[in-house]
Amino acid sequence: MPGPLNGPLNGPLDGLKVLEFSEIIAAPYAAMLLADMGADVIKVEPPWGEPWRLFQQFVPLESRTFMAVNRGKRSLPLDLTKPEGQEIVRKRCRTWTWSWSTTGPTCPPAWALITRPFPL
Repeated sequence: MPGPLNGPLNGPLDGLKVLEFSEIIAAPYAAMLLADMGADVIKVEPPWGEPWRLFQQFVPLESRTFMAVNRGKRSLPLDLTKPEGQEIVRKRCRTWTWSWSTTGPTCPPAWALITRPFPL
């Protein structure tokens, strides 16, 4: 029987690949639920981290709330204002199922990257 000692449990979203460009609580929480159901979620954030990491830290650069709403995800720190960071996102989007963004005006390059169609 699968489980923590015998291997991973596969949820109903197993195989769904999500690139998440979001901050603070609501959207990261929604993406956390996707991860809880088996999706492979990568949170793309700036190299210095999203602002919520620094709110009421209990260890350096980590807050309880940030850790709670980002559990089950992998993190990919990228500077989307630089061509190198943009190229990494373009390459990832070719193989990923879905992009999720709520960064809005705080990160215009993220919006531009995920709203343009990517050549396959």
